[in-house]
Amino acid sequence: MALIVTAYFYFTTPAPIYDSSIAEDRPSHSNESIDAIQPEANQANFPPRKQQIAWTEITLDNSLPTSKWAHVPEHARFVNLNDRFNQWLLRTPIEIHIPHINKTYNAVVDQITPNGLESTTIRASPATGEQDLNRFILTFGEEQTLAYVSTNQGSWELTGDGRIGWLVSSTDLRRSQDYSKSDVLNESYDRYAEAEYVPRRND
Repeated sequence: MALIVTAYFYFTTPAPIYDSSIAEDRPSHSNESIDAIQPEANQANFPPRKQQIAWTEITLDNSLPTSKWAHVPEHARFVNLNDRFNQWLLRTPIEIHIPHINKTYNAVVDQITPNGLESTTIRASPATGEQDLNRFILTFGEEQTLAYVSTNQGSWELTGDGRIGWLVSSTDLRRSQDYSKSDVLNESYDRYAEAEYVPRRND
């Protein structure tokens, strides 16, 4: 029975993506299990990473498909998304620009986790010397991208596809949503309250 329980948890527990520079050092014939990488303990072993920009602002909104983005909050700003999220590695430095306040934050990837639903979640912490960023969380798949940026100046949320997204402050997003409408189960509640990239409602 103990062997069955151990095997169940071994094969069903998703593990963070491993860094290529670490994985390549392991013999292909090794039978040992690969433990999840702890960035804090191994960051000295990682080679320098190329700086990545999470997104860039779109200044000409007339190029956007209006039918697809018809219900975007009033204060949202459109951005072009980085098309290589799947190539980001642990310790990759990131620039996160918030066009609403014309400020750029610097972060470093510290966790990459596959979700098992053809999507991946990337978490990043403040880079050395960055004092205004708290946390950056990005979940991406082939057809949807979601992000949450927590800063000392406020929090910001992004919704998009694989190419274009819109960014809005959490305050404006809550103000623009109508929670009185029933969802598909005919129950009126905040269906996003448990999502990690959206702050929990206080009311």
